[in-house]
Amino acid sequence: MAITSLAAVGGLSASLSYLDFTGRQVTAGLLLPAAVTLANAQTFLLALAQACEAASDCQISGANVSVRYNTTGADPAIQGNYAEDKGVFGIRTAAGKTVRYSIPGLANSLLLGQTRDIDLTDPLVSAITTLLITGNGTVAPVDSNASDLVQVLYGKLRQRNELTQA
Repeated sequence: MAITSLAAVGGLSASLSYLDFTGRQVTAGLLLPAAVTLANAQTFLLALAQACEAASDCQISGANVSVRYNTTGADPAIQGNYAEDKGVFGIRTAAGKTVRYSIPGLANSLLLGQTRDIDLTDPLVSAITTLLITGNGTVAPVDSNASDLVQVLYGKLRQRNELTQA
């Protein structure tokens, strides 16, 4: 079976990000009702940021609004495949920067032999990288500076034990 649809769950998730004097960032989030539009959520978050700015000694460094969805028809997780084992793609932007996109629990069958290199020619991988670079005909991803994603540079497996090693 494969994912057949997304269904909105509840309302919107909204958060403000705070930056302290050491450079540490923390996020404070809340939920908004399902009937709230993105424009109204933005207006609310601006008012909340302005109110909280006066009460906090931290810098309010950003805000986020997201819609929560559940999937329908998703395949079950395969035993022995850890979410921390991520397929990491390096992607060049139109501005020349490199950004990364990760896929948790990347299937080992998508690797080139016994290496940790992702087979970028595999049809399953090509479907993902095509969406990342050209979009779906309506939406195409950009980086945090609104620069288009233009080229997949590499794909590597990063395993969970690497996250705990110094």
